[in-house]
Amino acid sequence: MVLLRRLSVLLLLVLADAVLAQEGLAPWENYAASASSRSHISPLSGDSIFGDSVDFYSGVLSFSVTDVHIPGSGPPVGVGRRFAAASNDRRAINDHAFADWDINIPNVSGTFGPDWHPDRCTKETPPIPRNLINPEDYWSGNYSDMDGGGPMLRVDSPRPSPQDGRGYLWVTPGNTYFSCLESIRNGAGQGFLAVASDGTRYWFDHLSQYYEDGLSIPTVGAPDARLIRKKNSLYATRVEDRFGNWVQYSYSNAYNRPVKVDSIVASDGRRLDFAYNQDGYISSVSDGSRVWTYSYTRFEMPYPRGSSISLSRVALPDGASWSYEFSGLASLDIPSVSDDMRMCTSMPIAREQNVVGVVTHPSGAKGTFVVGLGQMGRTNVPIICGNYSEALKPPGMVINQQDDYLVIPAVWWSWVPKSKVIEGAGLGRGEWSYTFTGGGSWLYRPGQTKPICQSLDCLEPICVSDCVGRRVAEVVSPDGTWERYEFGNSYLYNEGQLLRYDVGYGPGNVLKSVYRRYNHADGQAYSPRLGRSPHGRSDAVFSTYVRPLIEERVEQQGRSFVWSVDRGCGSADTYCFDSLARPTRVTRSGALPAPTATAATAGE
Repeated sequence: MVLLRRLSVLLLLVLADAVLAQEGLAPWENYAASASSRSHISPLSGDSIFGDSVDFYSGVLSFSVTDVHIPGSGPPVGVGRRFAAASNDRRAINDHAFADWDINIPNVSGTFGPDWHPDRCTKETPPIPRNLINPEDYWSGNYSDMDGGGPMLRVDSPRPSPQDGRGYLWVTPGNTYFSCLESIRNGAGQGFLAVASDGTRYWFDHLSQYYEDGLSIPTVGAPDARLIRKKNSLYATRVEDRFGNWVQYSYSNAYNRPVKVDSIVASDGRRLDFAYNQDGYISSVSDGSRVWTYSYTRFEMPYPRGSSISLSRVALPDGASWSYEFSGLASLDIPSVSDDMRMCTSMPIAREQNVVGVVTHPSGAKGTFVVGLGQMGRTNVPIICGNYSEALKPPGMVINQQDDYLVIPAVWWSWVPKSKVIEGAGLGRGEWSYTFTGGGSWLYRPGQTKPICQSLDCLEPICVSDCVGRRVAEVVSPDGTWERYEFGNSYLYNEGQLLRYDVGYGPGNVLKSVYRRYNHADGQAYSPRLGRSPHGRSDAVFSTYVRPLIEERVEQQGRSFVWSVDRGCGSADTYCFDSLARPTRVTRSGALPAPTATAATAGE
């Protein structure tokens, strides 16, 4: 029976390859992958006892829970899991270590078509197109998932880096540097050796693969170009701090299969061992004296997506447990009514719907989360349309614009939180509500009249001052207080920068406002660039620019309190930063006169 079950699982994966080869995302259905890769997770305002967090810029709701933590000397030993309530139309294949929850182990990853090329470290980009699809269409750059991680940028600026004789080719916004390992442990090609800013070293040399949505790119005068894609992740096999304390991870999966960690062992004797069920998911974790047990539920999806599996219960050693009803959140997709009116500069009309997820805390508290579709965007995007073919139009022929797509995404659909309810014995009922506003816009470059690249600078930002755009997120708490976050969203200028934060009570009663300004000028003590993004259309490009905070002004109870970086270090216009853009001299002041309306809205 067990053998039959394993054969059926293997057959499902083989069939999945065939299905994903036939069906795939259109370019406009993949905008969010290149426009939201730098999502920064920050806590929700409100009680986050369920591990819930939200990126107020991208609107992604996620959960992070640490089930096991063994204190000791050196790097941490534990088991953490993560879940993101984001679009997951992968034919309902939940292939993470906890089915629809991912295990929290340091790794570097990228989505390829389907395999990562062997020269992973030395070559910046995938070397060749696959199935007539360019790398920048199926790949959104590489990402490091660790403390001090983020988008991986190519080192090309004179910033301080580790001086240990190794050549460091990659860097992250968290100042983690990467050099190359000549081989990996379960396949061919290179790995990565990372050095974080605190001196911790990571050996990334165990490969795993996960299914991703395939791509289907319309091709003028030919059948659509289709491509199977997989997320390729190199997991850490060793983590060592600057004092020599280490943690080692042992795995048993093949390179083209999801990760299967067997044990975690530390130099001070800490140890965790993992067991798996017949479907390949973690069933238990043991530290030698205590056991954490994981249970799963199979659920059916609307045709043609089939069945899937979701984590339903985590039993703790003390008898308490987590329980989850996340089947809806685990299988989100973007349902469109019709593509008939879609063109390069517009999105398909999405069908309105809300999806509910429920979690019960070991204490008995119950959390109900509702997500719905929201349209997100960035402003001032230079318009370039793929498949634009007016120049090739024969006389009298009507060109189909429905297969055109924006090379640089300006607007996309995303699942965003709508509400959260906490209730339980002795808690009463508390509800939080969320709104996200701020769409996208596109512009022609000066002198441009058609949506095609006509110059060497066609991907450069158009607006760098007064035409900046904004995206706003607001959360209202059970007691009526609200918080409002205002971010810049102007392409390659202030994307993701928090410009203003307000706290209030009632419809218009603002209790406190915080205004922020950032330095965008060159000529400072630090390099204006952190590195170079190998993916020219990804929002990771924004991470290449070093734009530190230079002023934060707090307006509260009729008074102003200011933190600002001083000028005059080197020249009259130079801010006082060191080579890593850390302030070396600041001024703090308070009880200043309230600013004028013009000054109060500064922050661009």
